[in-house]
Amino acid sequence: MDNSSSFVKYRVKSGYGHLKHPSVIVETVSLASVPMSPPNYQHSVPLQLLKTEDPVISGEQMDAVLYAGESHSTQIKTGDHSFTQGFGIGKQKAA
Repeated sequence: MDNSSSFVKYRVKSGYGHLKHPSVIVETVSLASVPMSPPNYQHSVPLQLLKTEDPVISGEQMDAVLYAGESHSTQIKTGDHSFTQGFGIGKQKAA
């Protein structure tokens, strides 16, 4: 079975795309068609790791940090329980 038409190359959403990721990251066509809301999460990644001249973290990795941070900073209270709201981190895969 050929899955090549089921996946598209992942496009960085955070704007931190200065370092090319070592693997090709893909996501399903259906998930790629849904725009993600920009995260409000304020990361604490040292800026020297993100600088444009010699970055250490890829845009795909920063997307994971930002959306996971956003997810874990949002809590849903239901009685005595508290849950974090998931954004679907992990929907990408390496081709």
